[in-house]
Amino acid sequence: MKAWRIHRYANPCAALELDEVERPEPGVGQVLIKVRAATINANDIDGCYGRYKIVKPELPFTPGMEGMGEVEAAGEGSE
Repeated sequence: MKAWRIHRYANPCAALELDEVERPEPGVGQVLIKVRAATINANDIDGCYGRYKIVKPELPFTPGMEGMGEVEAAGEGSE
């Protein structure tokens, strides 16, 4: 599957790269969403510059706080 990921801190055009990544498996109480639409909001832009307010994920990472899609798989205990 493909994911936009931040590999270096810079403006979004320079920071984001489209990568091929492994499909995650949902854990207990989790669902896997096939994203059909996503936004890049102010927090995600801050993440491109390395300025997330609460956490600073290890590079590379996939930004994203908003998205729309459909449930593709559900982990145990998910409805």
